Amino acid sequence: MCETDNLIVEGRIAPFLKCGFQAINVKVAVEEGEGARRQSLRPENKGKTVLELKALAKRRTNHEREHYFSLHGIRDHLGDENFDIVIDTTGVTADRAFEVLLAKIRGLLKSRA
Repeated sequence: MCETDNLIVEGRIAPFLKCGFQAINVKVAVEEGEGARRQSLRPENKGKTVLELKALAKRRTNHEREHYFSLHGIRDHLGDENFDIVIDTTGVTADRAFEVLLAKIRGLLKSRA
């Protein structure tokens, strides 16, 4: 599937794709309450409470775990151990999260050189 370098692949099972080049797998995480609060700001979630959105996220994650295990044998697609870099965005701005991510990518690339 991955035949060229310099790709960004977004997806919950991206870390499990086989590539012929060096990959850096990044997980962008957020505390569930803050994630639900952010989701509540989206127009499609107007009228839903943070508690409802937390429950929806939990159901979606559980469904994905079952689905990815039944299709691909992946036990925990969101486990930190599947990623080279994990960024927790809970208490930071998007710009700060991006700065931290770039620094971590640069450090990882330097250590792999």
